[in-house]
Amino acid sequence: NKGLNVMQAKQKYLTEQANYYRMIPPTPSFAAAVGGAGSTDTGPTFTNRFALNFDGTDDFVATDTAVTSYLNGVSQMSLSIWFNLDVAAQNKGLISDRNFSSSATNGHFSIATKNASGGNYSFRIYLTHPDSVEASIQISNQPFTAGQWHNLIMTFNAGTVKFYADGSFASSAIYDAANGIPTTLGSTAKPLDIGRYVSLEWDGKIDEPAIYLTELTSDQVTTIYNGGVPGDISSFNPVAWYRFEEGSGTTAIDAGSGGNDATINGATYTTDIPS
Repeated sequence: NKGLNVMQAKQKYLTEQANYYRMIPPTPSFAAAVGGAGSTDTGPTFTNRFALNFDGTDDFVATDTAVTSYLNGVSQMSLSIWFNLDVAAQNKGLISDRNFSSSATNGHFSIATKNASGGNYSFRIYLTHPDSVEASIQISNQPFTAGQWHNLIMTFNAGTVKFYADGSFASSAIYDAANGIPTTLGSTAKPLDIGRYVSLEWDGKIDEPAIYLTELTSDQVTTIYNGGVPGDISSFNPVAWYRFEEGSGTTAIDAGSGGNDATINGATYTTDIPS
């Protein structure tokens, strides 16, 4: 039955795409199922077709449980993320696992926009010490422009934080001198939020957020930025990596080693991607 064969092939394709996002290699039979006789296609390759669009009011992506124990007590971590902010504004939460409980902070990190003026803006990152006090470091100047896709990479290594804006090193300074940068992060895991920090919601698009348990090198930063087009970062072993390539539904598959899928709350798929 030709119709049945087409449906089976489509289901096989979707299954193997999901497996690919979880770093499971596709099966050789994929070529015969989709490409037909003589096809040289050996399975899904890296593509970036979708990003998520956030309305700035109540859209966010979050894990259902406190999954970020992989950051408990670490002395090294990095984060990479692509974003496009609709209008330059302060206090737009980009990504975070940090929130407030009574008078103490917990979780490990959060990033929100700061120093917005005209069409340009910057970011401030908050890091949690083991004793729950916060450190804040702000990127100098305003290296980002609203209405455009950008890439931000942050690295942390035993008290040293570096930022890279669109593949280039970006200077920064401690914003709150009362608390220095921690040498290790705190040990309170929380849900991971993408597109918000507490009640500060992102207004624009986000793509390919990833967390690593190492300090990325400058060469790796260059590879990740890839001239402004997201590429395959699986060789850098991200512990969390949300590709937003599902194209529909409310589940954001974690293609990193952690396997902590997230739930999409209100954010919608868009084909406006970094390019």
